[in-house]
Amino acid sequence: MLSNKDKYIYKYTDSNSNVELKPLLKAETFLTNNPNYDESKSILLHGGVRLMGTLSNSFGYYLQATNGSIISGDRRLAIDREQSYSNNVKFAYLESDLDFTQSHVRYDNEWFYATLGREVRNVGAGLFQKVFISNSSQPFDALSLGARFNSFEYRFTHGSLLSSPLDTNISQGFNSVIPDKFLVMHRFAFRPSWGEIALWESVIYSDRSIDFAYLNPISFFKSLEHALRDRDNSMMGIDATIRPMNNLQLKGTFLLDDIIISEIGNGYWSNKTAWNIAATYSLDIPIDLGIEYSRVEPYTYSHFNNLNAYTNDRGLLGSIIKPNSDYIGVLVNYWIDNKYPISFRYINTRHGDNEYENEELVNNVGGDVNQSRRPEDKLTGIEFLDGNLIKTSIFELSAGLELIRNLNLKAMYSYETNVESSHYFRFILTLEDF
Repeated sequence: MLSNKDKYIYKYTDSNSNVELKPLLKAETFLTNNPNYDESKSILLHGGVRLMGTLSNSFGYYLQATNGSIISGDRRLAIDREQSYSNNVKFAYLESDLDFTQSHVRYDNEWFYATLGREVRNVGAGLFQKVFISNSSQPFDALSLGARFNSFEYRFTHGSLLSSPLDTNISQGFNSVIPDKFLVMHRFAFRPSWGEIALWESVIYSDRSIDFAYLNPISFFKSLEHALRDRDNSMMGIDATIRPMNNLQLKGTFLLDDIIISEIGNGYWSNKTAWNIAATYSLDIPIDLGIEYSRVEPYTYSHFNNLNAYTNDRGLLGSIIKPNSDYIGVLVNYWIDNKYPISFRYINTRHGDNEYENEELVNNVGGDVNQSRRPEDKLTGIEFLDGNLIKTSIFELSAGLELIRNLNLKAMYSYETNVESSHYFRFILTLEDF
């Protein structure tokens, strides 16, 4: 355990196959001066195993399962500071233990591959986020088929999502009623020597069994959605990563949810887009610099049928910011011995929130993915950032160190200004980072 070797419970390798079983352990502490919490700290401990391997050099498998609990402190503090904790039903809603699992099986042979599993997925290009499938979204189960060549890759994915319960008072358990919900998408990526340009398309449909029209991996979803009586929520977009010179990368994504060309410039509610643009530069000394701007128009990702909103268990699948929002972010990484990072991050976010009185929606400005336009809401004249304007600034400093092989210590400090200013600390000790 104290040597500089990888830590395994079991490891086997031969010319055709291999298997690894590794231990996972995490001890985590959150601290704050925010007076809105019952206690100023939260301490969690969880652990598990990671199993992965290959058979006959073409069939791979992966399983990670962990379980943990809060040892002491305020549960809400951990939920508010870590997205994966807020997404965990047992921990956040049932106030029970904290369990996670991700797994997949994959067949890979020359140009073809197929994957079935439950994973966190990122789709799009950016610095802090992905606009198509963001890094803050929950893992979901899906089947993916792909073809990969030197300068081109195509991937088709059909996945299962968790829709909103029909009765919000019974949101979990044997008597909850949760309709079926599916996400289908494909992405064509072209990869010349100077970067990558990709075309992407998706459809969300719900409250029916798997639709065979969407199982065809070579199709145009937008036309299919119209042919199926325009019931579903379709989107398309383009993302790109460009390397115009050594050490410089430009990244960006544009998502088109819906558009009426004749209404461009009129603030029409249904002209819904999301986009980001970023640049990163690596200096000759061990410093990386990055900057990104992102914007999500009002009502983007929402749908008249709330079951078809671009969400998984009511959490947004796409951008890390809500509709009717934008942000600018700056990143500086300094690498000690070219290995251990010290990172500084600054993000300034603006969000136009819907306005409520006595828990009743009185001004819908398109700031909630789970609330589409109502008949009484405006058709045109929609103004970006209208409503209850919420401004948030985050200054974050983090550092990491590998104490011994596979045993990592990470410390983070953040200063956040919103309604009031607060300081947050987070310390993580992990055996095998997870």
